[in-house]
Amino acid sequence: MPTEPLDGVVVANELLDNLPFRLAAFDQGWREAFVDVGTDGRFAEVLSAPIDPAPAFLPATTQFGARAPLVDRAAAFVTAARRLVRSGSVVAIDYGTPITAMLAGPRAAKGGH
Repeated sequence: MPTEPLDGVVVANELLDNLPFRLAAFDQGWREAFVDVGTDGRFAEVLSAPIDPAPAFLPATTQFGARAPLVDRAAAFVTAARRLVRSGSVVAIDYGTPITAMLAGPRAAKGGH
């Protein structure tokens, strides 16, 4: 991105969902999920101690095992882009589905969005 303020439009098409994110998992509180290698050499999920304080946008309680992305990098990109644009707009376009299985369904196999 440019370093000097600009007048114009910043367009981010399918960028935000490609930035790294962290993953929160609900297990008697929100915990960060990590992948580690177990003693058997297989990958295994490991949960951190409860996130304290939990981000305000996460519900205080939800069903066990619920997952939520923590999109710090995407938020930082949007914040930086908004600061960069003196007059104009920041437009971020990302296609989403409620569940990942929908992305892997028949339309995805045919190359559709």
